[in-house]
Amino acid sequence: MSKETTNHKSSDRPEPPTPIIVIGAGASGMMAAILAARSGLRVQILEKQKKPGRKLLLTGNGRCNLTHLDPGLPSRYHSQLPGCTENIAGQVFSAFGVEATLNFFESLGLLTQDRDGYVYPMSAQAHSVLDVLLAELDRLHVRIRYDCEVTALDCDAASGLWRVGTEGWSYPARAVVLAAGSMAGIAESAGGRVRDPFQLATALGHTGKPPWPALTAMHCPDPDLALCDGARTKACVTLLHGSLLPHPGQPGMAGSLLPQSLAVARPILPAGPDGAAPSILPPSQGRTAPSILPPSQGRTAPSILPPGPDGAVPESGPVIVQEEGEVQWTASELSGIPLFQLSRYASGCSPSCPLMLSFDFLPGFEEAWIQDKLQSLLGTYRGTLSPSRLLGGFVHSRLATFLVKKSGYKDVPPAPEDEAALAQALAALLKRLILTADGVRDHSRAQICTGGVSLSEVEPETLSSRLYPGLFFSGEILDIDGPCGGYNLQWAWSSGAIAGEAAAKYAKGMQK
Repeated sequence: MSKETTNHKSSDRPEPPTPIIVIGAGASGMMAAILAARSGLRVQILEKQKKPGRKLLLTGNGRCNLTHLDPGLPSRYHSQLPGCTENIAGQVFSAFGVEATLNFFESLGLLTQDRDGYVYPMSAQAHSVLDVLLAELDRLHVRIRYDCEVTALDCDAASGLWRVGTEGWSYPARAVVLAAGSMAGIAESAGGRVRDPFQLATALGHTGKPPWPALTAMHCPDPDLALCDGARTKACVTLLHGSLLPHPGQPGMAGSLLPQSLAVARPILPAGPDGAAPSILPPSQGRTAPSILPPSQGRTAPSILPPGPDGAVPESGPVIVQEEGEVQWTASELSGIPLFQLSRYASGCSPSCPLMLSFDFLPGFEEAWIQDKLQSLLGTYRGTLSPSRLLGGFVHSRLATFLVKKSGYKDVPPAPEDEAALAQALAALLKRLILTADGVRDHSRAQICTGGVSLSEVEPETLSSRLYPGLFFSGEILDIDGPCGGYNLQWAWSSGAIAGEAAAKYAKGMQK
C-alpha cells in the first residue's frame, strides 16, 4: 500500500482512469477497497485526514467493539424510512453479515472474543483491527492518498467516467465508492469550514435527511447538577416530551399539566418547605410507574412512538424512548450508554419541543417498599441520620446530596413529625426524578451522525445509486444507523463489502 500526498504540479500528465476510487479511509472505506481489490482491479483511496481509521481507533474506548452477536440485528437500525430500513439492512446482512465479518477478520489474523454478545479483538486494542486492515490493503497494492479532501464529484455522460475533484487535482475513475462518513467527531478548524461529505451526494441530486449528531452527551441546564459532578450511577432513563409534563420547580404545577389519561387526583408529594413542588413524574393511578420498555439483554429499547412522515419524532405523547445502564454526570452534561442512545431521538425532535429526562435509580424496587425502608431507617436512627447519609446506602453519595437538594428539605436529621413526608419525597425522587434537557452536543462530540442519503435512492443488493451508474455508497453516508455496541461498525463492514464487490463488478463490465 503506497502512502502518497497530493502535491501535484500543473505540468503532470493526466492519470489514466483508476478502475475504482474509494472516498474515505474509515472502516467502511477500507473494507470496500479490500473487497474491490480482491477482484484484481486497481483501487485507490482518497482520505481527507492525515491518517486512516481515525474513528475506528476511538470505538469501544479504544478497544474496538467490532460487532454484536444480536440475532435480531436488522431490526436494531433506524432511518427516515422505517418501513424499509429492516428490509434493506436484512438484505445487506444476508449477503455479508456478522459471521462473514468474523471470518474475514480471522482470515487476516485477527482473533476475537465475545463479551455477552459484544465482540472485541482478542488484544482488546483497536489498533489491532486497523493494523490487519492496512496489512491487507498493502498486500493488495491499494494506494491511499492522505490529506486529500474530495471537493467535487461528477460523471461524464458521454464516457461514463467519474471525475473526483480535490484542491487542484482531478482523478478519473470507472467506479466510485462514497464512504466518506459524516461530520461526527470532526471539529471546525480555525482556518476554515469543514465540508460535510453529505454535500457530495446532494450536489449530484441525491436527497435525504441532513445529518445531525447522535450517540453523544445531552446538555442539562440545572445549576444543581454540579453536586453530581464525577458520579456514575445505574438508572433507567426515559426521554419525555416536556410540553406534556409539569415543569420542575414551578409551585403548584405537580400533575396539573398531565394528559387526562395520566392525571392523578392529587399531587403525589406535598410542597416542600420552600413551597416548590418536587421535580418528579407523577405515577399513573397512584401506582408505581412501570418500566415502559424493559431493555432486552442490555440492548437498546426501540422508540415507543413511530417517526412522522419526515422522520422526526412526533410530538404526540409524553414518552419517546427508554434506556437502562450507567449514567455519567458532570456539572452540565449527562452521558453514558443510556444517554447516548436517547440522544439520537432527542436530536431528531423539533427545536420547539421541550425535552425532559426521567430517572429511575432503583428500577428493581417498588416505590412503596423504598418509602417504607427509608422511614424505618429514619425511625431507627432518629435525630442522628441526615437525608444524604440515609440515601448513601441506596445511591452514589453525590447523587444523594443532589436528590436531597431537589426534595426541598435541609440536609439535617428531620424532626420525628417530618420523617414520613421526607421518606415519601426521597422515595419518589429515587424512582421518578425529572431533569430538563436543552439539547445534545454538536457533531464534534458525537460518535456518529444520523441521517444521510435516502435508502430509497440506492439498490439494496449493491448499494449503488439509482441516479448514476458507477456510484456506490457505504457506511455512515447512508441514512441508516444503529445503537451503541458494535452495530454501526457492523453496518460499516457489511455495506463496505457489498459496495466494494459491486463496484468491482461494474468497473470490470466497463472494461469489456
